[in-house]
Amino acid sequence: MNVFKHTLKNFKHQQQVLVILIFTLMAAMIWISASLFNSQRKLGISDEQLKLSKPLIPTIDEKTLLRLEQKQAYSNQELSQFPIYMILKDKSQIETIVEIGTQPEPTPLPE
Repeated sequence: MNVFKHTLKNFKHQQQVLVILIFTLMAAMIWISASLFNSQRKLGISDEQLKLSKPLIPTIDEKTLLRLEQKQAYSNQELSQFPIYMILKDKSQIETIVEIGTQPEPTPLPE
C-alpha cells in the first residue's frame, strides 16, 4: 500500500507541475500576442508609405530606345578636335574663359 501512496503522490506532483507549465505557456502566449498587437498599432503604415510601395509599371519606352539607337558615337580623332575651355580669375576676380593650351588675352585696366 505504501508503494501505491508514493506513486499517487508522484502523480499529483507531476500533475501540479503540468498545470503550472500550461498556465505559464498560456500567459506567455497572451503576453506575446498583446505585444504584437500593441506594436502594430504604434508602427502603422502611413498613406505615403503605401503610395511609395506600389509596384513599378514594367513598360519600356520605345521612343527613348529609338533615340538612343540614333545617337552618334564619336571617334577618338573627332574627340581630339573638340575644344576644352577653362575659367581663369585674375587678381581683380574677373573671370575669363580660355581654351586650354592658350594664353589669356590681357584684360584692359579701367582708367
